[in-house]
Amino acid sequence: MFKNYIVTAIRNMIRQKLFTAINILGLAVGIAASILVTIYVRYDMSFDQHWSKLDSIYRADMKFLGNPQFTSRYNKVSGQAQNAYLQTFPEDIEAAARVRHLPALVKVANSGFDENMSWTDADITRIFDFEIIAGDLNAVLQGLHGVAVSQSFAEKYFGEENPIGQTLDVSVAKLKRDYKIGAVFKDMPETSTLQVQTLARIDEEAFQTPNYIIKNWGSTSVEQYLLLKDSGAADRIRAGTTAMLDRFVPDDENKGSRKFAYELAPFSDFHLHWVGGSEMSRMGQLSILIAIAAALIIIASINFINLATARSIRRAQEVALRKVLGAERRQLIGQFLVESCLTVLVSLFVALAIVEASLPAFSGFLEVGLSFNMFEAFWLGTSLLIVLFVGLVAGAYPALVVSGWRPAFVLHANKSSETKGSVRLRQILVTCQFIASIILMVVTFSVYGQSQYSLNIDPGFERENLMVVQALSRDELSGKRLLLAE
Repeated sequence: MFKNYIVTAIRNMIRQKLFTAINILGLAVGIAASILVTIYVRYDMSFDQHWSKLDSIYRADMKFLGNPQFTSRYNKVSGQAQNAYLQTFPEDIEAAARVRHLPALVKVANSGFDENMSWTDADITRIFDFEIIAGDLNAVLQGLHGVAVSQSFAEKYFGEENPIGQTLDVSVAKLKRDYKIGAVFKDMPETSTLQVQTLARIDEEAFQTPNYIIKNWGSTSVEQYLLLKDSGAADRIRAGTTAMLDRFVPDDENKGSRKFAYELAPFSDFHLHWVGGSEMSRMGQLSILIAIAAALIIIASINFINLATARSIRRAQEVALRKVLGAERRQLIGQFLVESCLTVLVSLFVALAIVEASLPAFSGFLEVGLSFNMFEAFWLGTSLLIVLFVGLVAGAYPALVVSGWRPAFVLHANKSSETKGSVRLRQILVTCQFIASIILMVVTFSVYGQSQYSLNIDPGFERENLMVVQALSRDELSGKRLLLAE
């Protein structure tokens, strides 16, 4: 019986080529657009999921309290905070590490480049999983003259040559030092919030001048990571943070505009939920994209349902003749549902082809590395849900309503027998479709208008030959001067 349903459905689709093509392409484009948006959303929500100890990793933030001009949270804190945390909460903290990023002039032989180098503490390897390609990262971080580099960094400077044992001449701020490469690690995944090209041990003596780099409690100089021992440790640390600051912060740094507070947040929430001020979080932006993806597939589905409903009215006489020839209602219901689901299935395959063809361009436009594997459990489940939901909803009206009409009523005077209910259903669906389409169009034109305004507005200065240097410390500016001097 089911085979007969399939054969009949294929014959009907072939017999009504134009209607079938419009139906399939319309639904396929909507599904493809929705899938592309969903691919990006899943990519963004996958950040930092590769860390094996993610649930136990926390990051310290700092917030100024005394000056209304400084209301933002900062995701970097003082280099002094780590010692305070370790002394105050030794039973709760398993490991702690700071990460300090600074632009540096790196020379190898006669070539030099401006690089963003990173300094850290030895416990970084207990917190994060680095895939070591060569050498020993732990050994590197025991001394002050060793450095580990990423695979791409090593290839940039040494090509196919073995980088282990090679020397980097590094100039940053007032620090000039030769670092010997002792390890090579695999590049950080694109979906990692922590991005480092090099790792060397923090030299507190070298970074303490000027004082605000490491010693000043009000500085925002390092990323502070903590690996906690148990699930209740975070609450205990939060409860004791005020007392910790009162104990370790000098009074002259904790008055007026220099007053601040430290906050502890799960590292797993950092990419999606961290905000410095009043801006929308990343999760809020993704929620809008999720709504857009849902709207796209709903619009396409409503259009498909409208066409299927309208077409079913024209098949009233076919249904009546089938009944006269002995077809049962359940057989007619099965036929309509199979035809509808088969059309959606074909639309899905077309949509997948569109996604595969357009994904490289879409990925390049967003400047991220997107990938799509149809055989993932998520996509298999989503595809099945789309086929069943859209197919059953679209086939429900002809299956349950048209199949119930009496043959004599339909065949009498060659009537199509479209009821007021079917007309009202299509009117409601068309109205919903137009409302959703208009909302998306308004949003699209608004975003386009704002972007054009931002691009074309007169900034009040000449753009040519103008360089903008953003939020650099004195040491960072010193590093830039060294580069320019070269």
